[in-house]
Amino acid sequence: MGKISSYATLVQAVSDWTHRADLAANGFVDYFVQAAQASIERDIPDLNFGNYIALQEAAYGPYTITNGVTPVPDDWLGAKVITVSDGVGDSFTLIFKGASWIYDWYPLRQAAGIPAYIARDLQRGGYTTPQSFLTASGQTIFPLAANVDAGAVLVSLDGATLTAGLDFTISGAALVLSDPTVSGQALAVTTIENGGGQQYFTATGGQTAFTLSQSPRGSVLVALDGSTLVPDTDYSVSGTTLTLTTGALAGQILSVIYAVTYSSATLIAGSGQIDFTLPIQGASVIAASLDGSMLVGGADYVSSDGILTLTYGALQGQTLLVYYINSGATPVFIFGPYPDSPYIIQGTYYAKAPLLSAAQATNWMVDSNEAADVLLAACMVEAGVFLKDLTMVQTWEARYQTKLKALVDQDKAERWGAGTLAVNVG
Repeated sequence: MGKISSYATLVQAVSDWTHRADLAANGFVDYFVQAAQASIERDIPDLNFGNYIALQEAAYGPYTITNGVTPVPDDWLGAKVITVSDGVGDSFTLIFKGASWIYDWYPLRQAAGIPAYIARDLQRGGYTTPQSFLTASGQTIFPLAANVDAGAVLVSLDGATLTAGLDFTISGAALVLSDPTVSGQALAVTTIENGGGQQYFTATGGQTAFTLSQSPRGSVLVALDGSTLVPDTDYSVSGTTLTLTTGALAGQILSVIYAVTYSSATLIAGSGQIDFTLPIQGASVIAASLDGSMLVGGADYVSSDGILTLTYGALQGQTLLVYYINSGATPVFIFGPYPDSPYIIQGTYYAKAPLLSAAQATNWMVDSNEAADVLLAACMVEAGVFLKDLTMVQTWEARYQTKLKALVDQDKAERWGAGTLAVNVG
């Protein structure tokens, strides 16, 4: 039997060892290879105190932090060393944390300094990382991470939804409030995907029907005097007519933000409830309000895999309105403190091996005899399961564990082998 050095030679080896050429002819070996690679990548850290091996290393970056984030590679398994450069010649190793930890310790997503911590999060299609500010007395101008249109942002001040063109304007990358703030207020800005900007109405006494400038192509976010309204409870939309359930008071401002691809969920809280499950697993939260007051992502809540978690427990019967999206979520790295400059991020990470196939002839798993032996054994385990051959599974599982341990031990020896200890004095 020849040496395994490619996809083709691996397929031939599986066919030879099983004495079943039809497995390759019918494409079953591809399933074995896929499962085998996944097993190896899962089992290496279990044998290596949570670490991967040198054969899995890949270069990350350099990337410039943009809008507070950098990309996560599609083949990401885990970090080895990721550093940030301060722009004046010094580099610092970033400490990995969970996304919720970053938001707990650095809830205000505004320029604060050079990052010390890094975490993986999801950046949803349709908006950039939300920004939040703790206002100074009399402040009216707030720097945004990028140029945006006033019709494409959701802005709230201490929970009250602000109206574009009335309460604020945007000039380039600066948001300008019409009225100065009081010290310590929380201003939150979320850039959203929109289908027609925003519009507002000044209501007459008892008015319920409002004519929209367009028939919404998706969701609308509606607020009355800054209080977020609940769809199908506080209002309904039919064509270009928005109808309030209860007539407005004279002079009240009704704001409408046109959004595309968003869904909404209305959830009634139990006493002290903090965790809320959205209708779709994996949904990403775009915006949320509690009894009409807009919440600040990271400060008032965090979300992960379709679960929204409030920072503080809700009261019995409060209404949580959540706008979410079920697609377009992109893994990104976030940082704490929030970067105050476009710092450079680079380093080394552990990467998933490209899946071997007719189009992908090689990867690290067939680049050495030791790794190829592990891969063959893992493939034969999968073949035994497929063929319902218990003896075959047991034989090759034992061989797989032995070969995998040898590969991990070899990596340890090469990394931490005996050498001369040098101590610098003075």
